[in-house]
Amino acid sequence: MRPGEPPVSSLYNSFINSKEMGRMVDVGGPVVHYVDDGEGPPLLFLHGLGFSLFAFRHNLPWFARNARVLAPDLPGCGYSWLPGNYGGSPEDMARYLKAFLDALGVGQAVVCGAGEGGIYALEFACRYPECVSALALSSPGGLTRNFPRHLRQLLNPWLGPLRIHAMGLRDMREFLRWCYFSEVSVDSYMVRQVYRPFENKMARNVLLRLLKEYDDRFVHDNLRAVRCPALIVWGENDAGRPCGMAELYRETMPDATVRLIRNCGMLPHEEKHKEFNEEMEKFLAGALPEFRRA
Repeated sequence: MRPGEPPVSSLYNSFINSKEMGRMVDVGGPVVHYVDDGEGPPLLFLHGLGFSLFAFRHNLPWFARNARVLAPDLPGCGYSWLPGNYGGSPEDMARYLKAFLDALGVGQAVVCGAGEGGIYALEFACRYPECVSALALSSPGGLTRNFPRHLRQLLNPWLGPLRIHAMGLRDMREFLRWCYFSEVSVDSYMVRQVYRPFENKMARNVLLRLLKEYDDRFVHDNLRAVRCPALIVWGENDAGRPCGMAELYRETMPDATVRLIRNCGMLPHEEKHKEFNEEMEKFLAGALPEFRRA
């Protein structure tokens, strides 16, 4: 821990045990559970599918020292509600994020997205460029052919429901170990917290719906239109989304910087959070005046 680095506070470690630890806001149908902490230029953190804002437990305290951190459970994930008559596509997510920022009185923010959250961040930047001052993306993307077969089967309309409703704590532990380069970093506390929302059968059904509606074609067709500064962070040992995929963003986005982290799997913001935070901090200080002052 570097001098002045905050510990993982009780707010981010324990809020997930009770909805009252976070806040709730209606974003035009879906009701979003979120954390709002710190003062200064706003940073919006978006987790991937199958996760919650708990994924940013090591990042939020760091940046809350000098910025306002906003971390929602995306609609249908964690402890946020996505009614059945509301969509869950990336376009829908972008609309909900706009409503979320409007509800909190935020006109523009840096958006940090991980996994599918990175694609939602890019969709948001494409559709609402005036709302995004910069992007910081951690291994953006969805399920690929490199994922284990039983995970890819979640997309199968017949096998998907069987697979996800048979999922237990052991399966979650094995999935997280697969995500990490260093399996010993996956402890029982982490597994329980990631798994806890899925104790609700409805949450499993909604995850299948979100996976089905996930479509990144619009994003990839419009990457050249993303003009804001962007940092793309990838783990060199990412088994699901090989780090070579980062070249797509480097070559296509006009103002993108790519950083690879050694001995790191699919979740750089978690597994190598110190390096990720430092890279993001340095990037923001170089890209935006408000972060140089902070």
